[in-house]
Amino acid sequence: MVQRSKTSSRKREREKAQPLPCSLPKNEPLSRVWVVVVVVLVTASAFLWVRSAQLPMLRGPHGYVMADPDSYLRWHLVKRAIGGGGVRIRWMTVDNAPYGRMNEWTAPMTIVGVVAVRVAEWIGRMSPQEALKLCGLWLGPVVGLVGLVMLAGLGWRAGGWLLAVCWLLAWPTVGTGTPPNQFCNQFGSVDHHSLHQVLFICMIGGCLARTGGVFVGICSALGMWSGGSELLPVWGFVALLAVWEVGWRGENVTFWRAWWVSGLLGVTAAWVFEFWPNLFHEHLEFISVWHVALWGLCGGLLEFLASRQMGAAAKVAAVFVAVALAIVGAGVVRGFDWSHLHVAQDPVLQRQMVDTVECRSLFSQGLGQGIAMFVGNYGLLVLLLPLAAGRVSRLDVRVRWALVVTLLLLVFSSYEERWGDFFVVVVVMTAGMLLQERWGKRPWLCAMVILVATLPPWWQAVEIHAEARKLSANPMSGPYGTAMVMEVVSACLEREGEPPVVLAEWSQGGFLAGMEKVRVVGSGYWSNLQGLKDGYELFSTSSEQRFWELVTQRRVEYFFRPPPELLAEAIGNSFRVIGGGTATMERIKQTVIWRVASSGDTPVVACPELARLAPACAILRLEPVHPGKTDHPPGSKF
Repeated sequence: MVQRSKTSSRKREREKAQPLPCSLPKNEPLSRVWVVVVVVLVTASAFLWVRSAQLPMLRGPHGYVMADPDSYLRWHLVKRAIGGGGVRIRWMTVDNAPYGRMNEWTAPMTIVGVVAVRVAEWIGRMSPQEALKLCGLWLGPVVGLVGLVMLAGLGWRAGGWLLAVCWLLAWPTVGTGTPPNQFCNQFGSVDHHSLHQVLFICMIGGCLARTGGVFVGICSALGMWSGGSELLPVWGFVALLAVWEVGWRGENVTFWRAWWVSGLLGVTAAWVFEFWPNLFHEHLEFISVWHVALWGLCGGLLEFLASRQMGAAAKVAAVFVAVALAIVGAGVVRGFDWSHLHVAQDPVLQRQMVDTVECRSLFSQGLGQGIAMFVGNYGLLVLLLPLAAGRVSRLDVRVRWALVVTLLLLVFSSYEERWGDFFVVVVVMTAGMLLQERWGKRPWLCAMVILVATLPPWWQAVEIHAEARKLSANPMSGPYGTAMVMEVVSACLEREGEPPVVLAEWSQGGFLAGMEKVRVVGSGYWSNLQGLKDGYELFSTSSEQRFWELVTQRRVEYFFRPPPELLAEAIGNSFRVIGGGTATMERIKQTVIWRVASSGDTPVVACPELARLAPACAILRLEPVHPGKTDHPPGSKF
């Protein structure tokens, strides 16, 4: 076996450290600088125009509503932090009533929200309430604009003005996910998905632009802090590139050493800050000692591969050992309870995910509908990937890596829509780099191809703007009517003292929980798994005794009754998720909740605004037939 010498290895690394053919020229003409500046401004305007379609549809009877339950719950955390509760909020009382539950959302996006509110107070001379309202509506677009600027800067560094322009031209519609794709930056959306997308731009773009290992390492650590399970696969993509370059190509050792050292220090600091003094919380779903160990294992593997000359079999064995140690580490954290290693293993949650839009397959409504949604959301950029055919060996290793990541995320996002806000990043980046490789000497052709490839999302954006204008006179008929109804319900039940407990379908419960004025049993969050299970049982049981026993245990005082067809759908979903199979209408009508909702004897809470806004809905007062209560929660606090 031929061994490469240390001298040739170092020489090769020095050669690879030289600027790539597609890297930023040192003396870029001023005219091209202005081209990029103009494109940034035009793209930012286009981005805001695309997102502005949502604005009239968010206008409710009490002002603008937020787009989804996640936004309400995140803003609840921001309000608690502004009120002196700090950004490390580990316990929630708004759902899993009356016990409360662990909060799995970590601090980064809460910190961003608090900073935005304080800046708005200072610059705009606003009260905290005014600043909270303003930032709750505009923080999503602002984070999106930050992502756009990062995209421009990293594209400029990776391939000069042409690559920056190609990335920017594709971004306003494709990269922001026009409705109904709800999982990217939107007006009214202040949950963590927008921040995760920006961090992903920095991680992938930082590797392609060779910004420096420290930059990529810190962004990777921030992503793991904020995203946990969600950004762990993304971190794995970067780690695979590191192993490939260091172990198999013998290059960029300094870059990757800076990456893993800065990442390890950053993720350790984040872990200690987030959970001190309860550091060993035994959860793998968010940042933990296991994630710190992953960085240490990856760093140790990279140093081992860089310091020794070995054959391919030995390298594969070293990688295998590192992966095995990571799996053993996960088992140690969970006490080797392999059947409960991650919350996603829970069968109730798995069935619940079928009803969660972001967890559905893009093709869940059929192949034709899936293709139409895919083209509407991402355009024809995927059709540019075959430009790599016949040229793969000529592409830089990181461009080839980006192509592989794009294909993997294409599969992920087809299987679960929530991966779409990561897929759009790499498909925009990869398509731009392949165009530059193929027609780099014909820049305006590259720009035209990008514009043609993004015509479907632009057409969809125009249609949505037209529809939004029609809905502006009656936003209740739009996609955010549920949020408006829930705000009215929350306002009607607001009272002094302890917020009342309300039974509602899980997605409606998510809205009510984030609005803070009431408490709910079930909500769409995995850390409220016990509340979800009891909520499903309340909606599916036909036993009077069991129903009123749960009502008493949960101290439920009110039930939000949706229209009959939606109530029947919620009951049917509860049967399926709880494990009872498909429910016929006869079986639905046998449930206690249906009988309570249909009974003319159940007291109705006076709420004139709800009667005007949604006449088919009502708030019912539950009066248990078996009075009593329990003070023993199913589990202990975090």
